[in-house]
Amino acid sequence: MEYLKHVLKSISKEWNEKNNKENEIPIYYYPLEYLKLEYPYEYENIIQNRSRCFC
Repeated sequence: MEYLKHVLKSISKEWNEKNNKENEIPIYYYPLEYLKLEYPYEYENIIQNRSRCFC
């Protein structure tokens, strides 16, 4: 898990240095375990959005 945090943060820093918003990683691509620890509010929103039924 620590390695995953390190990788995601380093990717974000590289992209922020380039100031290229087109290549930003959308938050819903992050692993759920990482979101749950680092972004609990976003985690709850993503879980709710994924569980919606579009019948």
